[in-house]
Amino acid sequence: MSIAVALALLRLGFPGGLIFGPLVVSAVLHGGSFITVTMPFPIAAAAMVGVGTVSGGRFTGTPFRLLLGYLGAALGSFAVSVIVAGVIGIGVTMLVSLPLSDVIVAYAPGAVDAMMILALALHLDPIFVGAHHLTRVFEVSLGLPILAYYFSPAGSKHGRRARRKPGGLNH
Repeated sequence: MSIAVALALLRLGFPGGLIFGPLVVSAVLHGGSFITVTMPFPIAAAAMVGVGTVSGGRFTGTPFRLLLGYLGAALGSFAVSVIVAGVIGIGVTMLVSLPLSDVIVAYAPGAVDAMMILALALHLDPIFVGAHHLTRVFEVSLGLPILAYYFSPAGSKHGRRARRKPGGLNH
């Protein structure tokens, strides 16, 4: 079933469909208590090494000086995201009785696959973490085109104000 959903999402052009298909199926099966499976540590460790290798491989050929030039911005955005995730996590745990560690990883910015592996490695609730990250991805994927439409500059060919020209002519 995971393969069918993955291929369907890929065919629909959903970004990362091959990853999200199995994640959605797993979330439904685990979240609905249809199955209960935990990943053995050696497999989880190998998956983390694989994800890290693939992520690092994307920087092949990038000059080291370029990476150093972005280091300050990367550290700054990391600090801001940790603070925001921490504040939200503490606020959520004050309102509902959820473990702080689950909430922090669920709200922390990061790739869905990496955060799921992190949840498994830290023995957190992977369904809770995965559901929040998938929700974030769906909201951004569906909301970004709408926001771009309404907030594009007036002269942009994609903006709301550029749709109609005076006199009814659209050239």
